[in-house]
Amino acid sequence: MNSALAALIGLVLSIVLIIRKLSPVYSLILGALVGGLLAGWGLETTVSEMISGVKDITPAIVRIIAAGVLTGMLVKTGAAST
Repeated sequence: MNSALAALIGLVLSIVLIIRKLSPVYSLILGALVGGLLAGWGLETTVSEMISGVKDITPAIVRIIAAGVLTGMLVKTGAAST
């Protein structure tokens, strides 16, 4: 199967599962697994690529969370208004 079509099927599956109130985390994991397997990668390669993708985006997520925590503390303590 074409890898673009497999990715699209995985994405649509994820969206449908999220709309049906399944946890977004589980929906995205399942969609990524299905997309990788349909593309012909095999389970080991699919999971390896998923882990590699998470490693690439984790620093950005940590920075966003840290900025939110810092902003929240500044507002809560009143330091932001001074």
